[in-house]
Amino acid sequence: MKKEKFILSIVAGIVGLVVAGGTFYLYQAGKEINPKEIESIVVTTPTPKASGTIFLAIAKPANEEVLTSKSVQINGKTQSDAKILIISTTGQETATPASDGSFSTTITLDENENLIEFIAIAPNGEIATERLVISITTEDF
Repeated sequence: MKKEKFILSIVAGIVGLVVAGGTFYLYQAGKEINPKEIESIVVTTPTPKASGTIFLAIAKPANEEVLTSKSVQINGKTQSDAKILIISTTGQETATPASDGSFSTTITLDENENLIEFIAIAPNGEIATERLVISITTEDF
Protein backbone atom coordinates (compact mmCIF):
# COMPACT_ATOMS: atom_id res chain seq x y z
CA MET A 1 0.00 0.00 0.00
CA LYS A 2 2.79 2.41 0.86
CA LYS A 3 4.57 1.53 -2.35
CA GLU A 4 1.44 2.26 -4.42
CA LYS A 5 0.99 5.68 -2.74
CA PHE A 6 4.61 6.54 -3.47
CA ILE A 7 4.33 5.58 -7.16
CA LEU A 8 0.99 7.41 -7.46
CA SER A 9 2.59 10.56 -5.94
CA ILE A 10 5.47 10.41 -8.45
CA VAL A 11 3.10 9.95 -11.40
CA ALA A 12 0.85 12.80 -10.18
CA GLY A 13 3.90 15.10 -9.84
CA ILE A 14 5.06 14.29 -13.38
CA VAL A 15 1.56 14.81 -14.81
CA GLY A 16 1.32 18.14 -12.94
CA LEU A 17 4.65 19.30 -14.37
CA VAL A 18 3.62 18.30 -17.90
CA VAL A 19 0.28 20.15 -17.59
CA ALA A 20 1.95 23.28 -16.13
CA GLY A 21 4.67 23.25 -18.82
CA GLY A 22 2.12 22.80 -21.60
CA THR A 23 -0.04 25.62 -20.26
CA PHE A 24 2.98 27.94 -20.03
CA TYR A 25 4.04 27.03 -23.59
CA LEU A 26 0.56 27.77 -24.96
CA TYR A 27 0.46 31.07 -23.04
CA GLN A 28 3.83 32.18 -24.44
CA ALA A 29 3.02 31.01 -27.98
CA GLY A 30 -0.20 33.04 -27.96
CA LYS A 31 1.61 36.33 -27.22
CA GLU A 32 2.13 38.64 -30.14
CA ILE A 33 4.45 41.62 -30.06
CA ASN A 34 3.40 44.60 -32.10
CA PRO A 35 6.49 45.99 -33.90
CA LYS A 36 5.23 49.53 -33.20
CA GLU A 37 5.51 48.88 -29.46
CA ILE A 38 9.21 48.04 -29.65
CA GLU A 39 11.33 50.98 -28.55
CA SER A 40 14.78 51.41 -29.96
CA ILE A 41 17.58 51.95 -27.50
CA VAL A 42 20.32 54.36 -28.47
CA VAL A 43 23.61 54.03 -26.62
CA THR A 44 25.87 57.02 -26.86
CA THR A 45 29.48 56.79 -25.81
CA PRO A 46 30.70 59.80 -23.89
CA THR A 47 33.36 61.88 -25.55
CA PRO A 48 36.36 62.55 -23.34
CA LYS A 49 37.05 66.14 -22.41
CA ALA A 50 40.26 67.63 -23.62
CA SER A 51 42.86 67.64 -20.92
CA GLY A 52 43.99 70.99 -19.66
CA THR A 53 46.99 72.69 -21.11
CA ILE A 54 48.06 74.34 -17.88
CA PHE A 55 50.70 72.66 -15.75
CA LEU A 56 52.73 73.62 -12.72
CA ALA A 57 55.98 72.03 -11.55
CA ILE A 58 57.89 73.29 -8.53
CA ALA A 59 61.58 72.40 -8.82
CA LYS A 60 62.85 74.03 -5.65
CA PRO A 61 62.27 73.65 -2.72
CA ALA A 62 61.18 70.04 -2.37
CA ASN A 63 58.08 69.10 -0.41
CA GLU A 64 58.75 68.59 3.32
CA GLU A 65 62.24 70.03 3.00
CA VAL A 66 63.87 71.42 6.16
CA LEU A 67 65.75 74.69 5.62
CA THR A 68 67.83 76.90 7.91
CA SER A 69 67.14 80.27 6.26
CA LYS A 70 63.81 82.09 6.42
CA SER A 71 64.45 83.49 2.95
CA VAL A 72 63.53 80.75 0.46
CA GLN A 73 64.26 80.71 -3.27
CA ILE A 74 61.33 79.30 -5.30
CA ASN A 75 62.00 77.84 -8.77
CA GLY A 76 59.46 76.23 -11.05
CA LYS A 77 57.98 75.92 -14.49
CA THR A 78 54.55 76.46 -15.99
CA GLN A 79 52.87 77.72 -19.14
CA SER A 80 54.67 80.86 -20.36
CA ASP A 81 51.55 83.06 -20.43
CA ALA A 82 50.25 81.98 -17.01
CA LYS A 83 50.23 84.05 -13.83
CA ILE A 84 51.59 82.48 -10.65
CA LEU A 85 50.25 83.22 -7.19
CA ILE A 86 52.23 81.98 -4.16
CA ILE A 87 50.28 81.93 -0.89
CA SER A 88 52.09 81.19 2.38
CA THR A 89 51.50 81.75 6.07
CA THR A 90 53.45 85.01 5.82
CA GLY A 91 51.65 86.51 2.83
CA GLN A 92 51.13 86.39 -0.92
CA GLU A 93 53.58 86.81 -3.77
CA THR A 94 53.12 86.81 -7.52
CA ALA A 95 55.50 85.64 -10.20
CA THR A 96 55.55 85.94 -13.97
CA PRO A 97 57.16 83.15 -15.99
CA ALA A 98 59.77 83.76 -18.66
CA SER A 99 59.17 82.89 -22.31
CA ASP A 100 60.20 79.27 -21.65
CA GLY A 101 57.77 79.05 -18.69
CA SER A 102 60.38 79.05 -15.93
CA PHE A 103 59.93 81.32 -12.94
CA SER A 104 61.91 82.22 -9.85
CA THR A 105 61.16 84.33 -6.81
CA THR A 106 62.20 84.63 -3.19
CA ILE A 107 59.75 84.51 -0.28
CA THR A 108 60.21 84.88 3.46
CA LEU A 109 58.76 82.20 5.73
CA ASP A 110 58.21 81.85 9.47
CA GLU A 111 60.17 79.51 11.66
CA ASN A 112 58.75 75.96 12.05
CA GLU A 113 56.28 74.47 9.56
CA ASN A 114 54.96 76.52 6.61
CA LEU A 115 52.28 75.55 4.10
CA ILE A 116 52.88 77.10 0.67
CA GLU A 117 50.25 76.95 -2.07
CA PHE A 118 51.21 77.68 -5.67
CA ILE A 119 48.46 78.56 -8.14
CA ALA A 120 49.10 78.92 -11.88
CA ILE A 121 46.28 80.64 -13.78
CA ALA A 122 46.17 80.40 -17.58
CA PRO A 123 44.62 83.17 -19.71
CA ASN A 124 41.68 80.88 -20.54
CA GLY A 125 40.90 80.46 -16.81
CA GLU A 126 42.40 77.03 -16.27
CA ILE A 127 44.06 76.56 -12.90
CA ALA A 128 46.85 74.27 -11.70
CA THR A 129 47.76 74.07 -8.01
CA GLU A 130 50.61 72.63 -6.00
CA ARG A 131 51.05 72.52 -2.21
CA LEU A 132 54.30 72.18 -0.30
CA VAL A 133 55.17 71.99 3.37
CA ILE A 134 58.52 73.64 4.18
CA SER A 135 60.02 73.69 7.66
CA ILE A 136 62.40 76.40 8.83
CA THR A 137 64.67 75.73 11.78
CA THR A 138 67.64 77.54 13.27
CA GLU A 139 68.87 74.54 15.22
CA ASP A 140 72.08 72.78 14.23
CA PHE A 141 71.88 69.09 13.47
